[in-house]
Amino acid sequence: MVPTGRKYTDSQLVHLMSFCGLQSSEKVLLPGIWTKIQNTKDWYGASAELNKWFWVHQTAGLMPFQFHNELVDDIRKLIFSLGSAPLVDNAHRGISLLGFGSMTVAEENQLREDQEYRDGATSLTPANIRAAKRKCPSIPVLYDPFDRLISRYICAGQLLFTRRCHHSQEVTRMKEELLLMYSRNGGHLAQGTIAGLCWDIIADSAQFFNTFSTEEEFRRSPNRAYLSPIWQYDVACCRSTCTSILPHSVGSLLYMLHQVGRLD
Repeated sequence: MVPTGRKYTDSQLVHLMSFCGLQSSEKVLLPGIWTKIQNTKDWYGASAELNKWFWVHQTAGLMPFQFHNELVDDIRKLIFSLGSAPLVDNAHRGISLLGFGSMTVAEENQLREDQEYRDGATSLTPANIRAAKRKCPSIPVLYDPFDRLISRYICAGQLLFTRRCHHSQEVTRMKEELLLMYSRNGGHLAQGTIAGLCWDIIADSAQFFNTFSTEEEFRRSPNRAYLSPIWQYDVACCRSTCTSILPHSVGSLLYMLHQVGRLD
């Protein structure tokens, strides 16, 4: 976790660069938004910087991104994953497909009011804290909403972690496969297929952004036999190794898509 207004530690910087698909010698390629966020002192400042960065760099035609308190705090504190196995009620936290969907004006206003009330309160009850948190959005089951959501997610991933981010690359390939299957099936995809794809991307991001601070911690993980490290960095100054994890499910998922396309 990154304290407010503090610089990233060497270990945190190594993790961040690995998510961006950068080598240790490519620090200059790290997106400038991370330097800007480090210099902010609260979530309001970080939200303003994120809004400006996305407004300038986002893909033409996409609706503006909405950076609310919970999402901004997760990004600012480098909380990209709450663990390798997302739950139904926290699947939108961190860097998640559901975290970058569009909210209605009423939803955005209500969320802002709840956050302002919480920020200005002299004392907080558990009920107030729960009310100020954004509820997990529903998983889309129709093609058009899912296509818009995945396009926003890919754009967000590339702006935060560059086009070399392995998770974003896999999701981009998945989107291309999905479009191909949609076309072959005459503009039809089963709702269960779309919902399943959505959840697979959420689980994929949770595992990719779930980190192990040391090699020993990685070796002790009960899931290590089922996970493959993408990048490992040795940093002499902090003696830390970052291992970004990507599940094998993406390859098998693309194979499944081909099979479904043939069956339909």
